[in-house]
Amino acid sequence: MTQDHQFTPPRFAFNSECEKYEYIACFMEEWKHQVGITLWTLELGAPDSTREEFEPQLDGQAHRASITSWNPNPEAFDFVPEVLIAPTIIEPRATIEGMKDEKADFEYAQAACEEERCSQSKPIHNYELRRQEHNHYRYVIYSRSRPTRRRKCSTKTGGGVIGCCIAYFLTSHPRYDRKIHTVTILEASSIGGGASGKAGGVIAKWADPSCLAPLSYRLHCELADKHVGIQKWGFRHVYCADVDAMGETVGHAATTQDYAHFHSHIFSSRSNKQFPPELDWITPDKITSYTELGCPENTAQVHPHSFTNSIADAAIENGARFITGYATSLNYINNGGQIKSVSYESKQTNEFNEINATDVVIAAGPWTKKLLPRAPIEESRNYSIVVRPPKPVSAYVLFPELHPKIPQKRIPPEIYSRPDGTIYACGPSDQDIPLPPITDLVDVNFKMCDRIYDDVSSISAAIREGEVITRQACYRPFVAGRARDIGPLVGPTGVKSLWLASGHDSWGISNGPGIGKVISEMILEGSASSADVSSLDPRLMF
Repeated sequence: MTQDHQFTPPRFAFNSECEKYEYIACFMEEWKHQVGITLWTLELGAPDSTREEFEPQLDGQAHRASITSWNPNPEAFDFVPEVLIAPTIIEPRATIEGMKDEKADFEYAQAACEEERCSQSKPIHNYELRRQEHNHYRYVIYSRSRPTRRRKCSTKTGGGVIGCCIAYFLTSHPRYDRKIHTVTILEASSIGGGASGKAGGVIAKWADPSCLAPLSYRLHCELADKHVGIQKWGFRHVYCADVDAMGETVGHAATTQDYAHFHSHIFSSRSNKQFPPELDWITPDKITSYTELGCPENTAQVHPHSFTNSIADAAIENGARFITGYATSLNYINNGGQIKSVSYESKQTNEFNEINATDVVIAAGPWTKKLLPRAPIEESRNYSIVVRPPKPVSAYVLFPELHPKIPQKRIPPEIYSRPDGTIYACGPSDQDIPLPPITDLVDVNFKMCDRIYDDVSSISAAIREGEVITRQACYRPFVAGRARDIGPLVGPTGVKSLWLASGHDSWGISNGPGIGKVISEMILEGSASSADVSSLDPRLMF
């Protein structure tokens, strides 16, 4: 006869010897009343395992238990068996029929085990027969579940588009299981409160870096189809172009190097096309050349704040959790060789807390160096405005190169018409303003915003006759000492289980889904399979 019991233990790993004793004691206390046995094995069933013996005290009696612990080679295994204890008591023939033949008892128990193993209703995958002298012979089956993924607690530091996309693709991954995985987004202020909510929002298959942009563009299109992005975040396909325009003698002076840093394509050879008639909100006689960079087949647009928040909502719906708190430090073990946890200050209570994690992804944008000082991430403050024109305008993204009456080099503005009927424009930046602790404290220099308006309104009556409804600033992260077209830093840092996804410059919104996809593969599969991003490996830079 058999008696089946199921028990799911409260944890899957032990951090100390005391924790092992506590776990075994709790297990024994749970089972001694239900099953009535005093000898069993906690078995993980992993290769090359080692066995340790413990004798915790319960009710003044010593109970021996053996536990199989496994320290796998992370290079060889990316999963561990789920610990599912299912002892089954086999009452041998000796207690049923009065037989005391040990060999017969053993054969009976073995046959019962094999029958149980083959059962479709209660299959077991491993068993062990032991003789226990407790009034009579008794044999115990030690069963374990089939191998599943190791319990993972992943924390994303940063609630911008990169961190939210990583959380989304982790919780959408086929190997993600709510029962054994925890994904946390840790954000100091609000989702999309920084550059992710104040960017232009162009999505380009031809963006930088070339190893990532095509994947990310495809994922943007798939996300829009899956989550009704047209309604939720204004997804639409657009034209994008460089234009030479005769503007006014206002603007922000810059060097040629600064100029190329923003629009690296402006020094490439131009292939002028006829000025499109539907671009009627730009004054035609101000335009001296029009160079198409993208078309609806390879270029799209989103409202960045709406997109970031929608992706965060989808991740939370999938099982991710969101914590509002200021990350204060990363905590390590093994002499700094492995990440252990993230400490943070809660925004609601101002209390200091700690999140234990098997993996931590730093997606903190310009705040990256606050947590990882050796990361070569720098920042500049960028300004932008939002104008509501008298009437809606056609779907275009423009990178104007302005030529004032008195020639001077200046950082070129960018102009985006949006589905909500507004026009977004950005332009000058400065790098001499210290980075504040959180996005809520970013200061806005309204004179810089006025320069943007003066520049773009000089070539557009729609902007000139419209109402400026938003003046804002944000900090844009970029990789110091690296050509912009090479791309951000994405991947392992050299510290076990610590990942970096930062330095996206002007293409964070565009490349967010691609970054989320490859980071989720690195964590859950061991390597990125959707794109070759080896050139973005952070270990190449530090």
